[in-house]
Amino acid sequence: MFNDPPVRTEAMLNLFRTVQRRLLLFTAAVAVLGVLVGLLVGGTAGLWGALLAAALGLVFTFTTVAILRWLAGRGPELLQLVMIGGWIVKMALVVVVMLWLSQQTFYHRGVFFGTLVVVVLGAVAIEIATVANARIPAVEPGMPDVSSVTPGATRDGGPPTPGTEPRDLAGRGAQQPAPDPEKDADERH
Repeated sequence: MFNDPPVRTEAMLNLFRTVQRRLLLFTAAVAVLGVLVGLLVGGTAGLWGALLAAALGLVFTFTTVAILRWLAGRGPELLQLVMIGGWIVKMALVVVVMLWLSQQTFYHRGVFFGTLVVVVLGAVAIEIATVANARIPAVEPGMPDVSSVTPGATRDGGPPTPGTEPRDLAGRGAQQPAPDPEKDADERH
């Protein structure tokens, strides 16, 4: 569970790299299309609206994948802490930027909104499609055997050796032998 050693596989890192590459390419394509539409619809203000929305959308979506890539294999507790903290920081950043932008007149709000919606929905679609099609093996050659990292585990997947469960080992000192269930059963009868 929480004490299992983290697994950092090359397949996971490749998945994160693929998502990052696709996000960059998609956001660049949407930015170019948004700039062209923005110039037609609102001139220079449309250009700024498309560029601001593409940048804001990329920062919000790309940083999530970058954090996941950085935290791969570092344990679930740290992952949860950093992801929640990162989300709070990103939300604060978006609120500050949106409050600032609400006072500005140099960009076209319609182009900004349209570009931002396309970037965010496209990013979600990219992440879902990439993860759904990923081939992450459950076991990789060279990974440690489960019996070498989990006390009491057996190679065949059978029940663990009595007295070697992590919950059994927690209260016992290193000098005490493992309890013998057969001896305990004989003493009770």
